[in-house]
Amino acid sequence: MEGVDVLLVALDGLRRLAFQEPGAQQEALERAVQLLVADGWKHPVSSVSRLFWLGAPLKLQGEAGGFSNLLPGILRQRAQELRGPDISLLVAAMRHEGSREPELLAKVVGRLRAEGIFGGLSATDLVEIAEGLKDRGVEDTESLRPLGQEILRRRGELTPYESHQAHAAFQAMKIPLPEVWMQPGAAVKRDGAQLVTTQAFRLQEGHEKKRRGSNEIE
Repeated sequence: MEGVDVLLVALDGLRRLAFQEPGAQQEALERAVQLLVADGWKHPVSSVSRLFWLGAPLKLQGEAGGFSNLLPGILRQRAQELRGPDISLLVAAMRHEGSREPELLAKVVGRLRAEGIFGGLSATDLVEIAEGLKDRGVEDTESLRPLGQEILRRRGELTPYESHQAHAAFQAMKIPLPEVWMQPGAAVKRDGAQLVTTQAFRLQEGHEKKRRGSNEIE
């Protein structure tokens, strides 16, 4: 890990522990932007994500301010490198009015489908991601399903309040949390003492019934 990466980790820790307010870090963040640019952004995507999060509440000044406008584009280009902790940072950053980046958000949401993407995240982190996506009006059901499934798998780690937050967020995103395991068109019915899941299939193009004479064929 190089100097600028260490600097960003240190600033992250100070911010999370409330030892420094965002404004107190502005000069250091402007310096970090200049160092990343000088290196051609050839640093871990975690550092770029962390910088985006740290700078979200601020308006960086001068040359660094201009370069910081490149951050969303750099992150979009490297979206396939994003891991769970990066997604957590980016979603949190985009809850700030000045850091709402629809194109970057779409890339971040798409990464939720990647296998193993939630490694390194706490159950609380997962709920905070859900709340952040809800605040941004995300309704991409197929990307939200894996997030909801992971929250349900780890529901034993949640406080009652966090569980309520998760359910409320998914309800607002039009996919109630208990339904994240179900595929589109599936329904659960009771058959005696058992619950049976049924699946409705829509005919694909080219498989519709066609009438020829008095016979119907598939």
